[in-house]
Amino acid sequence: QEKLRPVSETVKESIKEILEISYVLHPHQLDRLGLKKAIESLVSKIGRTTNIKFNLTIDKIDNLLDKKSEINLFRILQEGINNIIKHSGADEATIIIQKNTEYLKITISDNGCGFNEKKMTSAHKGLGLTGMEERASLMGGGLKIKSNPIEGTMLFLKLPY
Repeated sequence: QEKLRPVSETVKESIKEILEISYVLHPHQLDRLGLKKAIESLVSKIGRTTNIKFNLTIDKIDNLLDKKSEINLFRILQEGINNIIKHSGADEATIIIQKNTEYLKITISDNGCGFNEKKMTSAHKGLGLTGMEERASLMGGGLKIKSNPIEGTMLFLKLPY
């Protein structure tokens, strides 16, 4: 038993890591709650853990997208929120998700320090913004960024459904 204890601990730790990876790859709250409530839950949870006031306006969007697109949209929102928390210095952020007859229009904005988008090259974007652009492209949509040091940052995402 003494020899098996370290092996058992390693196996337990490995299982825990696999579960965490699985959770990250497929957010189970999407299945449990639906896309709209999962996004509301995400924003509410993050709002309670930061000093940033998050405003969320979201239309009924459940069952508009296939499962892969729901995951991609959820991940884009997570990354946008992460960027606000890590880089913006903002005290307020707004997320608006609107549905029209052909596409979803998503706006993520903050009142933070912004950045000079004209000086940003693809090398400066990092994995976060690049990943967001790639996910949007995979869904047949597009992502535009507007930022400057005076007005903060706005991300505009247009996704067909």
